[in-house]
Formats: sequence, structure tokens, C-alpha cells
Amino acid sequence: MEEMHLHLYTWTGPRADRRQDHNPSSPGFATSPLPCSRPSDWLAKPADRISDTVSSLDEALVWLAAQYGHAKPLFLREDRFSLRQRLRIAEETLRTDGDVHWGEYLTRDRYFIASAVRCPNTTSPRPCPLSQEGRSAA
Repeated sequence: MEEMHLHLYTWTGPRADRRQDHNPSSPGFATSPLPCSRPSDWLAKPADRISDTVSSLDEALVWLAAQYGHAKPLFLREDRFSLRQRLRIAEETLRTDGDVHWGEYLTRDRYFIASAVRCPNTTSPRPCPLSQEGRSAA
């Protein structure tokens, strides 16, 4: 059985763009840089969409905190949750086999997403994108 790891994804872009090609059934999904409607759907994207891959929950939480820190000055509105609250919920979610997906509206009609997706994933039967990359390169 494949050892658990987490793929980390981020996206920032025009808010309107989020509505197109965000579903695996969309024709342009695999090649689109746009985020997914469900966090586990990131696993259907090519491996080059992965921002980082880590082997521990702590590493994923550090990465999420860093992404939040970069985006927070651009938040359109005051954040309803503190970073501490977000990290507590994220840790709980990841420990119970869930995925984490943070999304915030930014200034200049933009949107920010940071996701931590468990692999293998309990909600998605998809293979690891890194193993798919190795097969296509062989």
C-alpha cells in the first residue's frame, strides 16, 4: 500500500475564472490551471500543478500558514477566523482523513485558494499524480 503523503496546491487569479473548467468532467480540466470544485479533484490534475508534497501533517500546516500569510494582506474583508483557528480545524480535518481547502476573496476582484490533499485519498480513487507522471515519462 502506498504511504500517506499530502499534495499541496495553491491558486490565485481572477475571481470570474474560477467558474470554468473546475470540474473533472469539463473538457479542459486536466490542462486548466484553474482550481477544482472539490479538493480531492486536484489529484486528477497533472503533477506539475502540485506546489509541494510533504509526508507529515505538521509540514502541511506550516505550508498552509505560509500561504495564508502571503495572501492575508490582500484579503477583501476582515478574516472571520484567526490563523490559529484555521490551523486547529485543518489539523483536525487532516487527522481524520479529510482534505483542507481555504479560499478567500482578494482585492482587485481576485481569489486565493490553498489546499492540502491527502494521498492516497479516502474520497477519491484516483492514483497519485506523481506515480502517473512517472508512468508517462517512461
